[in-house]
Amino acid sequence: MAILRYRSTCNTLFQRSLVLICLLVSIGAAAQTEGNEVFGVDQILQVDVVFASDNFWNELEAEYDGDQEYVEAQVSLSGVNGTEVIDQVGIRLKGNSSMFHPGDKKSFKIDFNEFVPGQAYDGLKKLNFSNGFKDPTFIREKIFFDVCQEAGILSPRANFAEVTFNGESWGFYTIIEQIDDQFLDRSIGDDDGNLFKAGSNFG
Repeated sequence: MAILRYRSTCNTLFQRSLVLICLLVSIGAAAQTEGNEVFGVDQILQVDVVFASDNFWNELEAEYDGDQEYVEAQVSLSGVNGTEVIDQVGIRLKGNSSMFHPGDKKSFKIDFNEFVPGQAYDGLKKLNFSNGFKDPTFIREKIFFDVCQEAGILSPRANFAEVTFNGESWGFYTIIEQIDDQFLDRSIGDDDGNLFKAGSNFG
């Protein structure tokens, strides 16, 4: 009888331990949401972009005025969790009114997936970099998106970055999550359906 009680106790402890391990694994998996390293930490991400050509700026402007194809580059991203260097990344200028920002500090988009299918950073295929046009505080966009999320309004996440192009400081940017199938899947648990984008119309 004592042996049976001992075996029963061991089985119960084993079952409880197994349940606890499963819970910890599931919690850990849930915590590893795409983009948590970019947007889930209070940090200023260091983003260093290296283009193959010294004439990269003319190429970026030409693509913006033309077919808006991506220019290939290497991107190094450094945050609180270390540094990751990614080759064959697509870069292109973006925006409408923000393009009127004086100088070369324009908004741009990074597409990790453009030249290498399936390539991503922190699980994300794309990141948007806003130049803070007409916002001398550089915090309005992030505060707005944070408030929306606190209020339960569907909105992208945002954080900050210091950017260099070919070793030259390009300025302080706001990183904004791409609104795409990944965003929909994370936000509402379903990436199926229509996703609309309003076009520019200057009259």
